Amino acid sequence: TNIPSFGKYMAFSDCSTLQSADLYDCTSLTWGAFQSCSKLTNVNLPKLSSLDDQTFWNCSSLQGINLPNCTYVGSTAFDKCYSLSYAILSNVSYVGEFAFDSCFSLYSADLRNVQVIGEGAFNHCSRLNFSTPLYKCNVIGETAFFYCIALTSLELPSIRSISRYAFEGCRSLSKIIIGYSGVCSLSSSAFYGTK
Repeated sequence: TNIPSFGKYMAFSDCSTLQSADLYDCTSLTWGAFQSCSKLTNVNLPKLSSLDDQTFWNCSSLQGINLPNCTYVGSTAFDKCYSLSYAILSNVSYVGEFAFDSCFSLYSADLRNVQVIGEGAFNHCSRLNFSTPLYKCNVIGETAFFYCIALTSLELPSIRSISRYAFEGCRSLSKIIIGYSGVCSLSSSAFYGTK
């Protein structure tokens, strides 16, 4: 469709038979726009610039997401998207709290321009690993990668702050590279339970 944005909230919420959405000209989605669309498997949003909170919350069949122009991902935007296997978010600068919480199938996320990763953003993403550095990331929130047990290494050239329990339970994490400028704030138990 050529609709640039949707109304106040929950535009397609609980549409239990919706399987795909092609919204070529849509630039923003409001709170809960597709939440609990249990059969939604794919979306096409090439011009989307921001995702509000809970946009795809509990879309348990969503397979992957490619948002080349998106810069902002709100809190719990993809929470409980159990089938989500990849997320291409190469222009995103902010990932909100619990944005990808419990995305158990997520194994790949392109976040090369992310600056802030909020609290619990990738909590229990048990298959997640990163193939490219998080070049611009300077803040990682509390429990951001809590029990991401497949995470083996991470490169953070610009990191300034890592909150408590950020990498707790990441038992496969054996290598982390910090930028030359170094970390200004490293909270207690940030790497508790890692190698």
